[in-house]
Amino acid sequence: MRLAIALTALTALLPAIPACVDGGAPGTDGGGRLDLAVAALSLDDVGDAVWDVQVDDGDPAHVVWTARLTASGYGAGGSLSYVGPCDASVAENTVRLRLIGIYADAVADAGAFDAAAPDGTLAFRDPGPLSRAFACDPNGDTAVRFDVTVLRPAEQGFFDIGVDFDDVFCSAKYDCDAGDLLDDGGGRAATQVLGFTCFAGDAASGASAALYLDDVVIDCGSGVTATVDPGAGPGNLRDLGADAGSQWSGVTFAGGFDKLFQVGVSRAATGGGGLFWNVALGVGDADLTGCTLTARGTADDAASPGGAQDGVVPDEAVYPYVLWQVDLGTCAGNHALDAATDVTTEFFDVGEGWSFAHGYPPVEGGGGGGGGLAITSLTADRTSEANAIAVDPEGNVYIAGFFDTTIDFGGGVTTNAFGGLDGFVAKWSPVSGWAWVARLGGSGQDVAQGLAWDADAGDLVVVGYTMSTTAHFDGADSAPHDIGNAGGADAFIAHLGADGYWRSAAGGGGTGFDGFRSVVTSGGNAYVTGHFSSADAVFGGFTPSWSAGQDVIVASYDAQLGGRWIAAAGSTASDDGYAIAAHVDGRAVSLAVTGTIGASPTGFLSGLGTGATGFLAVLDDTGAATWKYRGGAATTTPRAVAFDDVGGAFMGGSFTASAGFGGTFLNSAGGADMFVAHATSLGWTGAWRAGSDDTATGDQIYGMTADGQGGVLVAGFVGATASFGAAGSLTAAGSLDAFVGRLDPDLTNGWVWARAGGGELADGAYAIAGDGAGGAWFSGFYHSNPATFGGATLTLDRQFNAGLAVHIGGDGSW
Repeated sequence: MRLAIALTALTALLPAIPACVDGGAPGTDGGGRLDLAVAALSLDDVGDAVWDVQVDDGDPAHVVWTARLTASGYGAGGSLSYVGPCDASVAENTVRLRLIGIYADAVADAGAFDAAAPDGTLAFRDPGPLSRAFACDPNGDTAVRFDVTVLRPAEQGFFDIGVDFDDVFCSAKYDCDAGDLLDDGGGRAATQVLGFTCFAGDAASGASAALYLDDVVIDCGSGVTATVDPGAGPGNLRDLGADAGSQWSGVTFAGGFDKLFQVGVSRAATGGGGLFWNVALGVGDADLTGCTLTARGTADDAASPGGAQDGVVPDEAVYPYVLWQVDLGTCAGNHALDAATDVTTEFFDVGEGWSFAHGYPPVEGGGGGGGGLAITSLTADRTSEANAIAVDPEGNVYIAGFFDTTIDFGGGVTTNAFGGLDGFVAKWSPVSGWAWVARLGGSGQDVAQGLAWDADAGDLVVVGYTMSTTAHFDGADSAPHDIGNAGGADAFIAHLGADGYWRSAAGGGGTGFDGFRSVVTSGGNAYVTGHFSSADAVFGGFTPSWSAGQDVIVASYDAQLGGRWIAAAGSTASDDGYAIAAHVDGRAVSLAVTGTIGASPTGFLSGLGTGATGFLAVLDDTGAATWKYRGGAATTTPRAVAFDDVGGAFMGGSFTASAGFGGTFLNSAGGADMFVAHATSLGWTGAWRAGSDDTATGDQIYGMTADGQGGVLVAGFVGATASFGAAGSLTAAGSLDAFVGRLDPDLTNGWVWARAGGGELADGAYAIAGDGAGGAWFSGFYHSNPATFGGATLTLDRQFNAGLAVHIGGDGSW
């Protein structure tokens, strides 16, 4: 909440109040006037404010006048104007203000000056006594201005305790025992974290959060200091592989300081208008006795004038900030905002002013560091792509895919391939950036295609295929969990710990080409879909019935990777299961599966007609089909699936020519177009098209996730110019751009918004996962140099694809 308090010259607003109390009235030769105006800039839920005002003169001071004023009595809403005398016979007068209370409704009886606050005040953080000296003009009016921002308790807490900068809700912490997060070159070691988080409230408020920080300073006395620039990065600020003299960036040392092995900076949008800015300090077992960490930060609604616009607190403002002042020698546990004296809310007083050194989002032309958007990328000696993505409840992001030769995320997070193309999984932490990378594979081609967070086990389930005679999955003891190969390509499923070490792995298949494409988890079990192509294929101890060619497989595994059941469907054509999703109703688990099927299929898709088509089926937890529909035509390829909130399901993909979904028919413009279709147990309920109005073939949906509002977020590729109906059009900057869109089935047109990113070559998205706050992360690849996603730009140092992970808000903001 912001209150602007202005003492200005309004010559005839009210009669002057006679001077009063112990100092006596000023002489007639000291006549002058002071006009007090209190203007509420943003007080939507406040109907009144009560202030005590006092004007003093001289040294020693004499009271010229005092008054208790209400906004409702001398103004409208949260504003008031009041005129009183000042003493021009002395060089300096002082006006003193004290906020007594804020109220939802007008206060009928505010009481006398210096009396107790009237009952019913809303909660707020008292900024304390406010004062400002001024010279009283005997022949005119004197203008003095205050801007006061008043903090209120936040309704949303992030770490433990929050405060409300009007429409921006904030909190802060210092975690002395954040765990072993940063890598010291020999493994992860003890790390402490300074955290700052703000949230801009609901979309209707129109607020836009901005965070500001000064340097983080560790002072151990006698000139021994470390200074961290939180505007550096994001990522690790020490390159452990560089020469000693050039390892650090954004960190300076003095007096022989040697107590940090690494520093990590992360700042990102969390979705739903949220921002965080964390500084992770790798301290290991350093002796921090006598060392104190100091930092300060604040927030502002960047969409409204005043406050700390661009990180500048004006000289006339009273504005809050967070002060970190932590004794590292005795530091223990997690220190929440205002829970003790280590992390506290303070105020800049009138006349102090302040300009913060760093801002997020970065301030144009200011001192706030660059980078800072929630976007990450990886590099490799040759090619790499991120086929799958998952987000855990802590906001950690995991990507999986393949790489050739070497993959390097910076900061010592790197690995080499066993040989050929190998699979990988990598973790990005909002606290410390890239945390680890785990490889899988052998001498052949090995690819991770699906990834899911297992909430019951607190780890990841990874699926894909391997063409190596022996595929290795490195365990914590450096002894790999090896799996063999029955021939061609075999499917694999593996558990990967949150620490980056493989827990277990199992293979499946036969002498043909077999693989798992997608995985979901529920109740400690894993559910997969993909394909197999031989009669001798075995998965988890089960041998599915094979039709011929390539068939669809759906299977379930328990926590130990033992098979629970298997379901298959196929024809004499090439059939495939592309994606799987889970829905839990009480204890019952339902599975939505989509893919392609040929004519007259057998197995769980039997009865779906005599022509090739896409399919959408819902299975129970025994592998039996609850309901199933053919959708599209022979040229339809569904690649993505998601449940709605009540057990219906969406599927998405691409089609050419025409595609039918019950009574709804979609027609392409000649090339490949995108579709999303929805069905329930009663049949198809709708289908929506997006794509180019010409023969372009680059429009594809590959990934889909529920948006939590009855619709879906989708990701994929666009080529040329793709139309999304009322949501507008996207034009690819090159041959392909990555895109994300949101579809609401309750809208006639369906499409709510669509966004594209990339560059002059080919860039795309393969998978998407919700961030838990209405937004999403998507993964894929980029080949353009540069590739741009909103305000963030990725560069490329080679002629091959690089994997990426990008965040987008639920409203389509990058």
